[in-house]
Amino acid sequence: MVSQFKLPLLSTFATSEELSDKSRFQYFSRLVPPDSIATEAMTQLMIEFEWSYIQLLYAEGSYGENAAKGVEKNAKKRGICIGYSYRLNADDSNDYEAIAKKLIEHKKARVIAMIAGSYYMRNILTAIEKISKGEQFIFMVVDSFGRISNYEHRQNGTLQIIYDGGIDHDFANYMYSLKPQQAKHHWEKQLWEKLGRCNYTLDATDPTSCLKHSNFSNTTLYPYSSSAVKYSDGVEVYAKAIKDLIESSCPDAFNNKSLLKVIDQFF
Repeated sequence: MVSQFKLPLLSTFATSEELSDKSRFQYFSRLVPPDSIATEAMTQLMIEFEWSYIQLLYAEGSYGENAAKGVEKNAKKRGICIGYSYRLNADDSNDYEAIAKKLIEHKKARVIAMIAGSYYMRNILTAIEKISKGEQFIFMVVDSFGRISNYEHRQNGTLQIIYDGGIDHDFANYMYSLKPQQAKHHWEKQLWEKLGRCNYTLDATDPTSCLKHSNFSNTTLYPYSSSAVKYSDGVEVYAKAIKDLIESSCPDAFNNKSLLKVIDQFF
C-alpha cells in the first residue's frame, strides 16, 4: 500500500524474501538481510555437522513458505535429504499429535529445520512430550523463534540463526539509571510496572509502589535487549530523514518556539 503512494517504509526485522522484489516494493528498505541468508547458513551448518537427513516444518504464508523453498533448494543442491516436510496452517487447525507421530516415524532424521514462531514450537514440543518422552531432536530455528519455558530439556542442542543487534552501551546505561520519580510519560510508567512488578504510585508507604526500586538496575528484569538497538537504529533513520526534510522545506521551523510547544504536547 505504501508503495502505491510512494511512501518510504523502513522495517527493523522483516526478513521475508518476497520483500527483496524492488519492482513490487520500490520504497521498502530494511535493517536486516533476507531469509535467503538464514537458509544458506542453515545449510552450511548441516554440511559442517555432516547432517544429510533432516525434517522440515514451516509456517503457512510468504515468510515460512519462501524460506522453506530456500531450505529445500539448498538441501537438494548439497545432497541433503528431507524425510518429512509439513506446512503448519496459519488458522491453527494443525493436528500436532499427528505431526509429532510423523516426526517420530522419521526419527532417524534427528535434525528438524523449523521456520515458524514460538507458538507452533510449543505445540510441537507438547505433542512430542505426550507421545514419547524418550525421543530427542535437534532443532534448527530462525529469528522468529523464542525459548519455550518448561521445555528446556527438549531444546538442548537447538541452533538458532539470528541477527546480532549489537549493544548500545550509552543507551543501556541510560535505561539502567532511570528512577521511578523521573517517569513523565505514561509508557514509562507502564514499563516500570511491568519490569519492576510494582504499581506506579509515588506513595512511599505503599509496599507495592515502584519507589521500592532506586533505578532500573534494581528490578528483576532486564530493561534493555539487543533488539532495542535495531528499533533505535530505525528511529534514528526516520529522525534524520524528517530533520533533513524540515530543514530543506521550512528551515525556520526549528527556531520557532511556538511550533516546538505544539509538537511537545504529543509526547
